[in-house]
Amino acid sequence: MLDYMGCADPDAVWGAAVRHISSPPDPRTKQVLEWAGGRFIVPHGGEEDAAPTPFLNVVARERVWEWIDGDKEARAMLLARYVPRQIVRNGRCIARDLLARYGDSDAVRREMHAHFSTGAFFGSRVEHHKKEMAQCTKWIKEESNRVVLRWLHERMGHIQADMDAAAEFEERYS
Repeated sequence: MLDYMGCADPDAVWGAAVRHISSPPDPRTKQVLEWAGGRFIVPHGGEEDAAPTPFLNVVARERVWEWIDGDKEARAMLLARYVPRQIVRNGRCIARDLLARYGDSDAVRREMHAHFSTGAFFGSRVEHHKKEMAQCTKWIKEESNRVVLRWLHERMGHIQADMDAAAEFEERYS
């Protein structure tokens, strides 16, 4: 329900949401940001396109930047933990826009790396990391912002290190 309300009146929903976001984060902050980042979105009828867009990709950037700038160091890092995990130059990708605006901060980039490194998958870790590398390569080809490109290249370095460790593990124990 919140997803649909957020799309109908993003300014009002953002105004209500930020009243429940604190730094350091408490459990309510985590729930609000997980919802806003799309963690609880389930595609309807099994179709990816039928799912609502994560709220953070809908709300006006100016409203988000205004809120972050009230405590830039803490809030940019905090938001980096919860953005939807995609880097797309379409004007609706908060992760990319957050990196472009605040990614000169090592702390923001580290938080974004940690966030993009979490999640679950089934099967070979090496194969999983190969898919992540392919996605990063695609994003790099489409990107021109130097800060976002820096993060993407750092991300590929992290993925490569994880893939090397996974390959060694799979070779040793399979």
